[in-house]
Amino acid sequence: MTQQGNYQQPAPVPQHQPVYPQQAKPEISDMIVGKGKLDLFLMGGGLLILLGLLFLDLLRSGAVDPSETLSFLGLVLFHTGIIALISLLLVAGIVRDDIPENTRTMMIRASGLIAAAFIFATALGFLGFN
Repeated sequence: MTQQGNYQQPAPVPQHQPVYPQQAKPEISDMIVGKGKLDLFLMGGGLLILLGLLFLDLLRSGAVDPSETLSFLGLVLFHTGIIALISLLLVAGIVRDDIPENTRTMMIRASGLIAAAFIFATALGFLGFN
């Protein structure tokens, strides 16, 4: 005779389910001043300033016939570039936690100095390009 004994079936092995970290929803500020994107948008702002000044320089030099449209386009590009540069530096200095504290402080100060110089130059008529 064979003895059945106390044979128990092995406990079922739970299926391994991979645990994925919860991905946080990106904020709007991360889309613009996030890692790897801030330099791209700062270059875009600088490019707008450069194009605006090139258009205005063409008018000043007399290389093209002065027209109100070209002057307006140059001023719009220049002012948009300055405002983009100020805004990006300010927002990145406030939002980005991965940048060292001294650098963030200097970004905020630089945006304030650029804004003050822009307002001062506009008030004195240096940026009127008349």
